Amino acid sequence: MKIQISIQNNFGNFKGQVIEVDDDGFNNLKKASTTFYHSGFEMTLEDGNFIVVPPSIVQNSILTISKIENVQK
Repeated sequence: MKIQISIQNNFGNFKGQVIEVDDDGFNNLKKASTTFYHSGFEMTLEDGNFIVVPPSIVQNSILTISKIENVQK
């Protein structure tokens, strides 16, 4: 499946590159996201730029993991 991570906060909505993961990868990412608010966050954006969000901003952000396309049958 293809997924996209988004970070929304008072500075805007930042969309990560679309990546392909299997079910285990998706479940591991969901599990890892439970510690999102404990530290900073970094990701490559969909336009190829790179963003680093400091912990003080992460605490006021919303993390979304969206399924873009399910390629499994």
